[in-house]
Amino acid sequence: MNPEAIEFLRNIYKEMAPAFSSAFFSPDCDEAWDLSRSNIVKGIDSLGVARIYADHIKRIDSALTEIGKTTIIWGDIILEYPEILDMIPNHIIIGAWDYSASESFANLIDPLKNKGFNFTVSPGSSILTE
Repeated sequence: MNPEAIEFLRNIYKEMAPAFSSAFFSPDCDEAWDLSRSNIVKGIDSLGVARIYADHIKRIDSALTEIGKTTIIWGDIILEYPEILDMIPNHIIIGAWDYSASESFANLIDPLKNKGFNFTVSPGSSILTE
């Protein structure tokens, strides 16, 4: 990971955070697939997508913790690579979401709950059809 990239984000967070009174800050972190492209991250084959993503999340969380914010991120990549839950701090709040309506969101919630993470549920607004 380019150290200048996290410093850039750290500076943005420091600049933005005072504009919001909330104790929470969401850098989103969904669809961060570029982190795992082999031409961007050296060692992708040996580290793996989960480790690269988890390390990125830890850097972002550290930057937000420094300014007194609790990190909230989307869980799409985490739920695709659930081993990430063992690699990131469990004080991070994870948004369980799906674009589709569903009778149950247990498949999104249970992995987070079982690992001790706090979470939000953000269901889509699609219409269920039979």
